[in-house]
Amino acid sequence: MCHGSCLVCKRFFSFNPHRVPSYRLKGEREPICESCMKRINEQRQERGQDPFPINADAYEPLPEEEL
Repeated sequence: MCHGSCLVCKRFFSFNPHRVPSYRLKGEREPICESCMKRINEQRQERGQDPFPINADAYEPLPEEEL
């Protein structure tokens, strides 16, 4: 697992670095926590936009063979 701060709410959380939703900021991928992604997708749906996909294992440990 990787650990880092959410780009949106700054909360520290754990995630799969290959699957976590992120936003590229100054050339670096910045992770977004599950709570913020849910809120973002709810807002998108209210505006009639499709939600961003969230991988089922985005907030789970990375399998050792993927290291």
